[in-house]
Amino acid sequence: MIYDDIHELNDKQPNLFCSAGHEICFLSFTYLGDYAYFNLGLNTIPRKGESFRFPFIRPRNGGDAFYVQEVAHSIEKGKQEISIYLTQEYPNTYFQLLKEKAYLWRDISFSELIREGPYGFEDKLIKLHNSL
Repeated sequence: MIYDDIHELNDKQPNLFCSAGHEICFLSFTYLGDYAYFNLGLNTIPRKGESFRFPFIRPRNGGDAFYVQEVAHSIEKGKQEISIYLTQEYPNTYFQLLKEKAYLWRDISFSELIREGPYGFEDKLIKLHNSL
């Protein structure tokens, strides 16, 4: 019950989970298909691809070690909002390099370049650019 109460308070008053000098961030955790979120003040915003450990979320979705998949900044009602999307999947920088090379050589479209994940054309990219 205490754990659920903390999550409810975090939902209603996220500023209570942020110390002075920290930025409040919305953290979205995906672990083996299960999703959880938490608002937390951070003194440093993690970058895409970095690892991030948060054991408190383990009872919600089973994971405590994640990688930063995306960091999004937005302005709502004159205030900056930072959303950090985390996943248990190790970042595939090789696949991203193949996508960028394929786009540079005009083998894929811009929409394919910005698409997240392989979605069936990973084999095509490897065949096109097997020199990497």
